[in-house]
Amino acid sequence: MILVTTAGKVGSETARLLRERVLVRDPATATARALAEAGAEIATGDLGVPASIDEAMSGVTGVVLVSPAVPAQELNVVASAARAGAGHVVKATSKAPTGSPIARRRWQAEIEAGLTASAIPHTLLRSHAEGEAIAGAMPAGLGTAATVGGAGHYPHAQCPDQVAALVTPFLAKYAHA
Repeated sequence: MILVTTAGKVGSETARLLRERVLVRDPATATARALAEAGAEIATGDLGVPASIDEAMSGVTGVVLVSPAVPAQELNVVASAARAGAGHVVKATSKAPTGSPIARRRWQAEIEAGLTASAIPHTLLRSHAEGEAIAGAMPAGLGTAATVGGAGHYPHAQCPDQVAALVTPFLAKYAHA
């Protein structure tokens, strides 16, 4: 079973394609209802409430982390994935220097550091140029880099269908495991 961590653009498309579990705050929204009709399992929870993530993580072997880059929330997901024994996390991200003057980028760096520290095998989805730059620096066997050619800095927002298609093979082996 795979958990998709929110039903935004990429999360919705990924959950629709995989027909796996997706975490939503409100199962009564049109998006949540449409995903349920498409065959996705709806889990109600909040990224700020670790117990609700743990409940959604039950039986999960892979995670697609496509929520907004709020460190406390995404690190809650990483910690829950570690507790659940998830075999792989795919994270949509952007190049994340720790000293950036842009808070969102510093937050991405914090989240990526937490993901690396968790020792959960993971894939970082970045734009093509950033992906090439990090692929060689990634520890052998711990993760992989995947890119969407021609996308800008935020391929997960610009090309959600392509990103979801890229995520699918990485997580297919964890579905229904």
